Amino acid sequence: MTLVNIPLHAAVEMGGAVVAIMVAYLLIQLDSSNKGSSLNFSISSALLAMGLLDGLHALMLPGNYFVWLHSIATALGALFFASVWLPQERFKSSIHYLPRLAALSATTVAVFTFFYPAQVPVMFLAGKFTPFSICLHMTSGVLMLLAAIKLYSFQKISNKSEDRFFSIQCLLFGIASLLFTTSSLWDPLWWGWHFVRLIAYVSALWLVVKNTREMGEEINKLAFYDALTGLANRRLLVDRLQMALMTSSRNLQFGAILFIDLDKFKTINDTLGHKLGDMLLREVANRLKKCVREVDTVARIGGDEFAIFIENLSENQLEASKKIAHIAEKVLAVLAEQYQLGGQDYHSSASVGVNLCCAGDTSVDELINRADMAMYKAKSLGRNRVRFFDIQLQQSVETRATIELEIRHAITHHQLELYYQVQVDHEMKPIGSEALLRWIHPERGFIPPAEFIPIAEESCLINEVGDWVLEAACKQLYLWQQRKETRKLVLAVNISAVQFKELDFVKKLKRMMDRHEINPLNLKLELTESVALEDLELVISKMTEIKAMGVSLSLDDFGTGYSSLSYLKQLPFDQIKIDQQFVFNIATDRGDEVMVKTIIGLADNFKMSVIAEGVETDLQLAYLKQYGCMLFQGYFFSEPLPIKSFEALLERS
Repeated sequence: MTLVNIPLHAAVEMGGAVVAIMVAYLLIQLDSSNKGSSLNFSISSALLAMGLLDGLHALMLPGNYFVWLHSIATALGALFFASVWLPQERFKSSIHYLPRLAALSATTVAVFTFFYPAQVPVMFLAGKFTPFSICLHMTSGVLMLLAAIKLYSFQKISNKSEDRFFSIQCLLFGIASLLFTTSSLWDPLWWGWHFVRLIAYVSALWLVVKNTREMGEEINKLAFYDALTGLANRRLLVDRLQMALMTSSRNLQFGAILFIDLDKFKTINDTLGHKLGDMLLREVANRLKKCVREVDTVARIGGDEFAIFIENLSENQLEASKKIAHIAEKVLAVLAEQYQLGGQDYHSSASVGVNLCCAGDTSVDELINRADMAMYKAKSLGRNRVRFFDIQLQQSVETRATIELEIRHAITHHQLELYYQVQVDHEMKPIGSEALLRWIHPERGFIPPAEFIPIAEESCLINEVGDWVLEAACKQLYLWQQRKETRKLVLAVNISAVQFKELDFVKKLKRMMDRHEINPLNLKLELTESVALEDLELVISKMTEIKAMGVSLSLDDFGTGYSSLSYLKQLPFDQIKIDQQFVFNIATDRGDEVMVKTIIGLADNFKMSVIAEGVETDLQLAYLKQYGCMLFQGYFFSEPLPIKSFEALLERS
């Protein structure tokens, strides 16, 4: 009977040992993703110790070693199961070493058994367990029952089915271990213990394999899908584009990429909050998916940017263009429909760039970049529209990139220069000037500010350019202060919103003024109202600091952008500047006439001075004086001049 049972016993024990070790390994792998049990390391170390010694036990013939290895496997497993009672926070760093300790303990027992056989305790006498063996199993059973209680308490907190499973497993192990001491070799209780362990190990393997598969799916989802919207991310979009280009090389079908950017999404986030902003993004994702087929790819590239890739439009480019234009217009219309965000109605719009693509066209990154360029062109044309990519657009982008590089070169190679346009009072006496930046390119000659200033602002080079202008203005003021006839002139310098928002702008300005020892009363900073679109309190604080230094502040372009009485009331400006577009038709356009009167009235009510720019005729000047404007600037008095010509003009005045 013994010889008949040995192969079956070996198979059961070895199978259980292999499965236990596999479960232990997978639990350790699962821990990094918070899968498996709440106590992965304790459970894996118990299974590892039991598995290693059970495997060795399976190779033994019946005898003292046979029972010793079985009992010590149970005892070590119970001991490591009981480690779940260790305070998790206190032993957080040490618990990770439990599996190594379990493997080392099992190895030590195995070595001890083989090299010191005489020291192995007697486990079986006359077919019955010895008191030592019974004590070992009873202790193991109690430890496993305690582990079951702890795991059950963890399950109530974590609500993890894995904690409940291992709690039941420990409970069964504990009961079986207690009952095992009453069994005899090869009787039903003996076999019951072995099959309970095998079934528990196999069930645990199924559970952790299921967890591992779920973890793999989550990793795949994190790698290829956007967490907020569930759409494909840029990586998956690129992969599908590459596959599609290879396919289109065989069927010669045109596809298309739509690059979509929500208009003024940052304003939505700032005014409604990020929670409602996220709700809007999810709703946009849902609407985009309904605009296309299931086989098409809708992706969130990042922030408020989305992309749609549509395959197999047509073999004919014109036909493909018509189809994608229809889809793009549908996208615009759908995204412009009313949104319900947190119980409030909200309207939004989008700018869409489209790029047709076919096999051999160009690289995937270039295809996406072209659609991106087209989208920015749509945005620059007024938003809420579709723009197709074309070669002229690409050339424009390349030109912008070239200008950006040349601006950097211009700063360091002294190609920038300040021109000065005189400002006069109602008696035509010069009171100062506005410093206007000019770029004299060694090969291309004079480059208009309208051509390079927007590029400098978009690339943040405006900070470097603005620093240069301020530095040059302070140098000139110092020189003027040395002469009696120019000592009282006020120099106005334009400050971009980007430059003003620099954290150290005020400190930088103070350092420049101190370095050149200029009188702050001679410096005036011209700001547009756009500086107050973000963080109004910080803007007011900066402006107050600047005014405390003695520098005056002028509000430029009032009435042309985001003008509001609320801002005008809060922002501590000293002066309002009437934009030239209102001055130009003041004598012929009733609307411009009313606007000029209103601005002058506002300035008077808010105790600010007012200056009109763009004065070109004596009729315009007469109207402005009639309405109460006393300070002027424009070609009627002088065009912007280099410093020598400007100072010559002053001498003639």
